[in-house]
Amino acid sequence: MSKSGYILIVALLVSFNAFSQPKRSSRRVIDNVIIYQDVTKKTHYYYVAYGLKLVKNKEGKPNFKFIQMRHTGTKVTENENSNSFKSLINFRVAINTPTKNTINAIISKLINAGVKIQELKPIAISNIDTELEYVTNKKTTDTLSENFKNGFFENTENSGADQNWKERYFTLRLETEDAQLFKESLENNRPTISLNYTFLAKFSGGDLDEVIASGSTELIKEFENENSENTIDVNVLSEAIVKNGSLSIDINTDKWPDLIKQVDLNERLPSEYAALDVYCYDFNNMIRDDLSAKIVEIKAKSVNGKEVVFKNVFYKEQPDIYAKTIKFIYAVKLSEPYEYRVTEIYNDGTLKREEWIEKKQWNGILDITSEIESN
Repeated sequence: MSKSGYILIVALLVSFNAFSQPKRSSRRVIDNVIIYQDVTKKTHYYYVAYGLKLVKNKEGKPNFKFIQMRHTGTKVTENENSNSFKSLINFRVAINTPTKNTINAIISKLINAGVKIQELKPIAISNIDTELEYVTNKKTTDTLSENFKNGFFENTENSGADQNWKERYFTLRLETEDAQLFKESLENNRPTISLNYTFLAKFSGGDLDEVIASGSTELIKEFENENSENTIDVNVLSEAIVKNGSLSIDINTDKWPDLIKQVDLNERLPSEYAALDVYCYDFNNMIRDDLSAKIVEIKAKSVNGKEVVFKNVFYKEQPDIYAKTIKFIYAVKLSEPYEYRVTEIYNDGTLKREEWIEKKQWNGILDITSEIESN
């Protein structure tokens, strides 16, 4: 991409949602929908979505897949003659928003109550905390319960840097033992699977509102601890929980056996399966306020011997997207090292591109988070 292209990305990011500042103390609930008023634009209001829902097709089949990938070790990965499973759970979720009729009814009720309103739009979700939980009754009297907090959201094919997203993919990597247990659970007894989640948004300072909380006991306790203080500078934007809930996921492998797949990677990676996760916490942990975006490029060798380059972007306006799975267009060789390069885009439109760095091992995580300087 040219420098002018990078500057265009920055311009779009700077212009997006720059003046959305809901006030927490303005919270009200109408028709089970949480409403907030803008702190400066008094006629502008924001609503909080009901939560998340699993995306399904017309036949009711969930957009869900469990892929168990076996990889035979190589000299390059220094685990020759060993087998390992780096499996993944991937499913698509959508924001469960009020209908247009519900929104119009809310606007009418506000007007009838003497409220001047010009706009009612979704509140910008600044972050999402999640944990995937599954519980299965084994053949014995024991109950198996597992919780995984290392899953992450990714954009769908058509989404950009907009915080008001409609659909996203949720991806979770499982190690060998966990993957085998999960597979057996899916095949034998349709376990109870749920995605516990917490929506957060950025507010202009003010007094703390009452927030609806539901879901696991652990997440509710986290919500209470997060909102235990009531001393916030009104002139400083702060992040607070606006919704806490749980999404139940019913996976019927008897009806849809292709929800489970097994792939033997050997020394090449099929183009339809990804094996490399890239993490960047610069925006999620507010490490780099000077950046608008961070680009990572991955250079690998395809099975026909040609070099191919794949690119992904982390945006300041999407702090909840701190991990991405590299989507390969062509099959690549796992027996060959890969290279990566990072480009930083600053708030003023300038950029800094690093040199290519070689990585010999495909297993593990590529973390491009900026190093924190110690005093």
